[in-house]
Amino acid sequence: MGFEIKEKIDLWQRLCDCKKPIILYGMGDGADKIISVLESKNLIVSDFFASDEFVRGQSFHNKTVLRFSDITAKYSDFCVLVAFASSLPDVMQKIRDISKTCELYMPDVPVVPDGTLFDMQYVNDNFENLSTAYDLLGDEESRRVFENLVNFKISGKIEYLDAIMSDEDDAFENILHPENYSVCADLGAYTGDSAKKLICRCKNISKIYAFEPDRKNFAKLETFAKTVKTPKILPENIGAYSECCEEYISEGAGRGSRISKDRPKTLCKFDALDNVIKEDVDFIKYDVEGAEHRALVGARNTIRRCVPEMLISLYHRNEDLFDLILLVYKIMPWYKLYLRKHTSFPAWDINLYCVKERNQNENN
Repeated sequence: MGFEIKEKIDLWQRLCDCKKPIILYGMGDGADKIISVLESKNLIVSDFFASDEFVRGQSFHNKTVLRFSDITAKYSDFCVLVAFASSLPDVMQKIRDISKTCELYMPDVPVVPDGTLFDMQYVNDNFENLSTAYDLLGDEESRRVFENLVNFKISGKIEYLDAIMSDEDDAFENILHPENYSVCADLGAYTGDSAKKLICRCKNISKIYAFEPDRKNFAKLETFAKTVKTPKILPENIGAYSECCEEYISEGAGRGSRISKDRPKTLCKFDALDNVIKEDVDFIKYDVEGAEHRALVGARNTIRRCVPEMLISLYHRNEDLFDLILLVYKIMPWYKLYLRKHTSFPAWDINLYCVKERNQNENN
């Protein structure tokens, strides 16, 4: 077996070889990350544009933010790099429409500050791990998703993502078994949005342990928990990790609060799930902003004892695409592993679903 790398050069080499003006669609942190990579390649951005409703005389990096109609009037040929994420159908369609009129890419830049770039060198350096992870996946659809993700990350071509998107509800209906869940752990609970989904999907759920390290998010999570009589929601103002410790997390990041060395930051408590939850757990959700590896290590005793079904976010770090698959297999080799990409641009909302394949007694 093995996945096919269809792309022969990565996006960054393609842009170096391209003589067209580079135009960024979007502003903010995503654009800054792309600009940083471009500058490391001695490439410059010629202009920025945004949707008509967001322009309103704005400037970014000392350039006036234009409308797309301004770009097409100014340049006869150009290359567009999309610098933001979206799951909104109309926004995604607008990106597709623009791609029909010009060369368009969506660069895959690291979500976390210390992340590495997924270029051809990265693929070559990690090919063995990527191949092993691919072979561990449990069905043909998972392997197809994996192959398209690798080719998207190399090329930035959105057609690879369009070919593999699926609804999150499909995984709960056709992969997981939510009717069997009684006790769940929501790691990265934010303000309670994923707990709400669990309540709707799991008719027999009785308890949710909800971990959230950010104090502002946790206050909202606590408020939500008080409004729910059944199931019992147990908010924990901690982040899921491999051990009990204190770490700084970024402030003002909302859903994206993560361990950070940059300022501003707040000191927060972290702990291993094994230290906090002593009863049997039927389901664990991991969306912990790049700390998934450490959080899985901190739950390995619970995983081996209970063999819970798991949903693990697989997109915060490039290595997550293989590292977390290999780690789950190391902790509990009897899982059947499924990979799905849910509806959004770029390669975010990638989930690994871990389902018990054999009787727990066979794991001893």
